[in-house]
Amino acid sequence: MLRFLIDTQLPPLLAEILGQRGYDAIHSTYFENEHLLKDKALIEIATVQEQIIITKDSDFLRLFFFERRTAKSAVARNGKYKEPPSV
Repeated sequence: MLRFLIDTQLPPLLAEILGQRGYDAIHSTYFENEHLLKDKALIEIATVQEQIIITKDSDFLRLFFFERRTAKSAVARNGKYKEPPSV
C-alpha cells in the first residue's frame, strides 16, 4: 500500500481524500509543531514511516535528485488556468 505524508502547503483535505480512496495518508498538521515542521523533520518522518512526501516545495526535488537526501517525494505544481481568448 502506498503511504503519503502531505506537506503543510497543501490542504489537509488531500490526506482525507487519499484516505477515502484506500491510501494511508497523513497531513503534517497531525504532528506536534504542525506548520512549523522543517523539511528535515518531514524527511525523517517519511523515511522511518516509508511514506512518500507530497509537497509544493521545490526544495524536495533538489534534495532528492541532486543531493539524494530525502525520502521519495512528489512535488505538486499548480498554475493559474487562463481561458483562451474569445474570437
